[in-house]
Amino acid sequence: MAHKIDTPAARAKLPTRRAPYWHQVRTNPFMGWRYMTEGSTGTWVAKAQEGRKERFEPLGKLDDIAEKDRFAAALKRPNAWFDVIEAEGVGATLIPSRMTLQHVLLEYVAAQRATKGANAAHSAQSRFELLIATYPKEGPDSWLYRPLSKITKAEFVAWRAWMSALPKDPMKLNKTEPEARPRSGATVNRDIATFRAALNLAHRTHGIADVWKAALKRDLAADEGRGPVVYLSIDQRRALMAGAQEVAPDVMAFLHAHLIVPVRPGAFAQMTVKDYDRRAHALWVEKDKAGAKRWVPLPKDKATIDFMQACTKDKLPLAPLFCNDAGPPWNFGRWNIAIKAAAAQAKLPKELTMYWLRHSRITDLVELNMPLSHIATIGGTSGAIIEKHYGHLRGDAVQAALMVAGF
Repeated sequence: MAHKIDTPAARAKLPTRRAPYWHQVRTNPFMGWRYMTEGSTGTWVAKAQEGRKERFEPLGKLDDIAEKDRFAAALKRPNAWFDVIEAEGVGATLIPSRMTLQHVLLEYVAAQRATKGANAAHSAQSRFELLIATYPKEGPDSWLYRPLSKITKAEFVAWRAWMSALPKDPMKLNKTEPEARPRSGATVNRDIATFRAALNLAHRTHGIADVWKAALKRDLAADEGRGPVVYLSIDQRRALMAGAQEVAPDVMAFLHAHLIVPVRPGAFAQMTVKDYDRRAHALWVEKDKAGAKRWVPLPKDKATIDFMQACTKDKLPLAPLFCNDAGPPWNFGRWNIAIKAAAAQAKLPKELTMYWLRHSRITDLVELNMPLSHIATIGGTSGAIIEKHYGHLRGDAVQAALMVAGF
C-alpha cells in the first residue's frame, strides 16, 4: 500500500514500524521513509523494479536538511537512476495505459539517437527539459510522471499558452529586454513540432489516443508571418565569402558547400569524408530534416572538383567534411555566429541566415529551368513545396511556351 510521505504533516500521522512507508513517485519507482523509533527523524530509501528484481537505494536520514525539504532532497538523488529504469521500461514490456509522459519523451529521444544521431537526440532532449519538464512545476507532482492517457486536451492547451508566453530563450526568463525577446509564432511552431512528434510516435507505437492533436496543431498564420528569405545575388555571395575570409575563415568551406547545392545546413553539418564519392563526384545525404537519404550530384567543373579535394585531403573517413580545421562538426550555434560576423563584415543584412544561401541556390536552379521534381530531390523536399514557393518564377517560361499556336 502506498502512503503519503511528501510533507512533514503527512509523516507525523504515521505510526512507527519496521517496514518503510512507500510513496509512488512515478509509474515504477517509489520513495520510502522508514520510521522505526518514536521521535526520530526516520531514514529515506528508494526502490524500483529492474526486470524481475527490486532494487533498493538507501539515502540516509537527511537530518541536515530542513524537514519540509527532505522529501524533495531525497527524490533528487535517485532521479538519474529512475530515468534509466524508465527509459529501459519503454516498449512492449510497458502497458500503454501506464505509459507516462516521461516514457514518451525518453522513447522519442532514443529513437532520434538511433535514426538521426546524437545531435538530433540532444536537440530534442534540450527542448523537453526546458519547455516540458518544468511545466506546471518540477518535482514529483510534475505532469511528466502521469500516464499520458490521463492528460487531457485542456492541459495541452494550457501548456501551449504557457510555453508561448515564454521569452524566445527560456534560459533568460528572469531577464528584461532586449535579451529576453518575446517568443515568435514561428518559434512556438518549431518547439511544438518536436513535442508533437514525440506524442505521435507514442500514438503510432502504443495506440494511445491522440487527444493532443487539436491543441498542438501547427499555426499556419505564424509561418506566413515569418521574416522574408532574401535572394542573394552572385556579387553578394562573393562579398559574403570575402567577409568570412576576414573574420571567420573556418566557416568558408561550409559556406562554399551551400553555394554549390541547396542541401540543408544540418545535413551538410552531419557529412563526413566518407559521404563524398570521388568517382561519382556526389554527396551522400545520410541525415536530413526530412529524413530523405539520397545522393546529390555535384557539378564537374574544375573549381568544384578542386574544392572537394581540398575538403577531403589528409582527413580520416569519419572526419567532418566541411570543416577547415580538426574541430567538431558544425552546429546551429557555431555557424550562426560565423555567418552573422561574415555578413556584418560584407555589409549585408544582419538578418542573413544559412537558409538564404539554400533559397538563393534553389532560385538559381528554378530560373535555369531545371525540372522542379529534380530540384525537390536535390533539396530533400517535395515537389509541392518547390511549386508553392518557387513556381511563380516560371512565369516567363510558361508565357513563352504558350506563344506556340494551339490551332
